[in-house]
Amino acid sequence: MNTRTSKAASRALLYAILSSSGATGTASDATHSVEGANILVAGAIVHDSDATLAACGAIRPQIDATRIRACADRADESAIGALLSRSVGTGYAREGRLHAKHRAKHARCALRHAVEGDLDAAHRALCAIERIGRTLASTFEDLGALQLAPRCAYDAPLIPTRETLPSSRSLSPDVPRTLAKRLDAVAPSATLAMNARAAELRSRGIDVFPFGVGEPDFEPPAFVLEAAKVAIDKGASKYTAVTGILPLKEAICKATERSRGWSPAPKNVTVSVGAKHALFNLALALFEPGDEVIIPAPCWVSYPEQVRLVGATPVIVPTTEESGWKLSPTALAAALTPKTKAIILCSPSNPTGAAYTEAATRALLEVLAAHDCWIIVDEIYAELIYDGFRYVSPAKLARESFPAMVDRIVIVDGVSKQYAMTGWRIGWCIAPPALSAALDVVQGQSTTNPSAVAQHAAVAALGGSQEDTAKMRAIFQSRRDVMITGLRALTGTQCPMPEGAFYAFADCRSLYGVSLHGKPVTNDADLSLWLLEEAHVATVAGGAFSAPGYIRFSYATNEARIRDGLASIEQTLARAGRPVR
Repeated sequence: MNTRTSKAASRALLYAILSSSGATGTASDATHSVEGANILVAGAIVHDSDATLAACGAIRPQIDATRIRACADRADESAIGALLSRSVGTGYAREGRLHAKHRAKHARCALRHAVEGDLDAAHRALCAIERIGRTLASTFEDLGALQLAPRCAYDAPLIPTRETLPSSRSLSPDVPRTLAKRLDAVAPSATLAMNARAAELRSRGIDVFPFGVGEPDFEPPAFVLEAAKVAIDKGASKYTAVTGILPLKEAICKATERSRGWSPAPKNVTVSVGAKHALFNLALALFEPGDEVIIPAPCWVSYPEQVRLVGATPVIVPTTEESGWKLSPTALAAALTPKTKAIILCSPSNPTGAAYTEAATRALLEVLAAHDCWIIVDEIYAELIYDGFRYVSPAKLARESFPAMVDRIVIVDGVSKQYAMTGWRIGWCIAPPALSAALDVVQGQSTTNPSAVAQHAAVAALGGSQEDTAKMRAIFQSRRDVMITGLRALTGTQCPMPEGAFYAFADCRSLYGVSLHGKPVTNDADLSLWLLEEAHVATVAGGAFSAPGYIRFSYATNEARIRDGLASIEQTLARAGRPVR
């Protein structure tokens, strides 16, 4: 059978079976019985007409496969429909509704896998259908035997009804499918969306000032790049241990001792595909529907979305500019409930750059000591701190003053920010051994190990000279000062001076009222879009960080670009009749 006639036969078989179910039966039960068998056959039809005929024959021996094949060879769809309707409809009236219900449910499962677009999955589905066919053929007099087959876990309707199917002439082999309902609660990444929009403008030749990007504009240290080349030459192209190579875990432990003042063991370390992946692994391993996870706001866009993705509830606790964007012990105590599974802290913070002092961190730990929840601390920006600020890790404080809390503190970190290695995707979490073992299971069933070459590069970064990081820190501090000075002039507000990271978080409500697409701007999302389209400055609206009215400006670009971008905003405001005073 050639490809054209095979596809035509498949379409005809699918439509004829689903549209004629029960049409020639004599009782209402026949409709349901036939539908169960017909859906079963449809799974095979979508991909392979020969397998379809075999399945038809197994389900109902009186189907004349020879005559159907002859009709298919001449692409006579109407004849196929007539043969199939007559043969399938015959003799089903005696079957009961219960038997058909189980067959239909099992068949929907097979059909769902068959239409995923994965040839391997399709093959497995066809094999399952063939096995069912053999069972039906051998136990034809006992049609209840199919109830012994595994029941399908998918309860949602997965196929169109007969009434909604198109005609056989226009039917596509693709069956409509739905996405998981868990995605309904999750918002796309606002930072990635803004970066994509800025890239689109650049592709049209427009110079866009990159104040939205969350990555350093530097290159990794030269010795890191060289280590990656050496690793390639030595054949670092195979799988590694799921949670990372031992030399990298040892380097992470030594770097933690050097920069954070406490010493984990390699068994506590899980190396992942970036710090974001480490956080997602934690969400999968720890959070369940009914759990609450406390997140101080403003917060990184992915914290609440990852919590929602696994069915738990993010409890957003607002902080204020007046408090330095820091969570107070009183607000934390009010947010804790018996359902609280964890709290996620980020210091220094994305998007505000605010960092907790030792005293502030200790005050939060005193509150948390009375509650048995996980304490997840994102320290990805901890090496980028300014003006002599001293960052003290909660893990260190716990070991000194709160020993009972040690086994519920989890540290997340990575090489992305401090070594300008965002694209290398190496992050990690340091956790108690039992949780680390669970993370091994989670990661082993998803990504497996991070890139072998990137792991070797990370060993060099952590174990080599930290001079490049120190230089980068000094440059970022100078850029920060330029950005904050300019934003204070533009907005007329006292934009807080960040203690770390490379973001400024400015109250931009004074700029509301400018015109975007003929309408006045009344919110931070529209203002961020106005800045991009009119001033060609990419930013991220504060609403994405759970802080509407503010906008995040990244200073991870050179000073000249920062000054030019600020000047572009000023000029655009002047053209809009909003001169800066």
